[in-house]
Amino acid sequence: MTPSFTRREFLEVSALAAGGMMITMRPSAPAVASPLGKTDTVMGPYLKIFSNGFVEIGGPVPELGQGVHTSLPMILAEELDVDWGQVRVVQAPIYMRTNAQGRVELVHGRQHAGGSHSVRRQWPNLRRMGATARAQLIRAAARRWGIDAAALTTRSGEVRHEASGRRSSYGDLAAAAAEIPLSEDVTLKSADQFRLVGRDHPPPHMVEIVTGKPIFGIDATLPGMLDATIERCPYLDGEIASLDDSAALAVPGVRQVVRIERPPLDRYYRQLAAGVAVVADSAWSARKGRRALEIEWTRGPHHDESTESFDRQCEQLLAGRGQIVRDEGDCDAALAAAAST
Repeated sequence: MTPSFTRREFLEVSALAAGGMMITMRPSAPAVASPLGKTDTVMGPYLKIFSNGFVEIGGPVPELGQGVHTSLPMILAEELDVDWGQVRVVQAPIYMRTNAQGRVELVHGRQHAGGSHSVRRQWPNLRRMGATARAQLIRAAARRWGIDAAALTTRSGEVRHEASGRRSSYGDLAAAAAEIPLSEDVTLKSADQFRLVGRDHPPPHMVEIVTGKPIFGIDATLPGMLDATIERCPYLDGEIASLDDSAALAVPGVRQVVRIERPPLDRYYRQLAAGVAVVADSAWSARKGRRALEIEWTRGPHHDESTESFDRQCEQLLAGRGQIVRDEGDCDAALAAAAST
């Protein structure tokens, strides 16, 4: 079965200043804000096709080493029908705004990684975006050549008319495609038509990674920013029994020492351990201050639990009768009367 989808509430098309095309997507995530207005800044997960034929895909999930800057753009590129060498991958920007209630919200949905759901969640969205862009380019070529769009095919970033031998690159068609209203319905590829998905491709940022160029969260700096590090309780559900922070506060650059009490056990974040945070002008000062803390911890209600204690509990439970959940029929009689067991 080849699924078809409706575009209007999902995608928005616009022209690039240099003569290309841009299609933006609003993911179907719970945190998506109200539909985009005409004056909103377009900064969501996107596809850009430039006049030189290169394609830029904005990844909607942060790349943390799990490979989503390869797998997710590959899904879109598959439906778009371009070669992997024509693709440039960037992290899609985050766009926030204040709603009528004064709360900050994400216009294009959350960008987060976790739960191994990136591919399965983004698979339908990215396929729709790629298929929509391909349909727009085919329609642009059909108008230019005066040919029925059904007679055209695509391959390696080109629209082709096999009967006449005519070809046109996506870059050459992008500006015209951006002026055409989005197709109401487009058809996705079948699995036997895939050329990218299911095959190995080099990560787009491999050279930058091995040469140490990517900027990580720990590299970020902001005006007036402080650094903090936390000494956590080593015992499950333990607490701070006593704290001497005088030596930590004497470390140059340390601004403050903050007690972090264990959350109540009825809270959903109860797994967070108690701790002591050291806030300083630099990460190094915070670390030195943390090492200077003198903390005594309560061992918590589970301090006697261990592999050996679990083994003893199992032996005691096996030796007892246990708790009967259901008692029905005569098991011994049924086994004795059975033809085979």
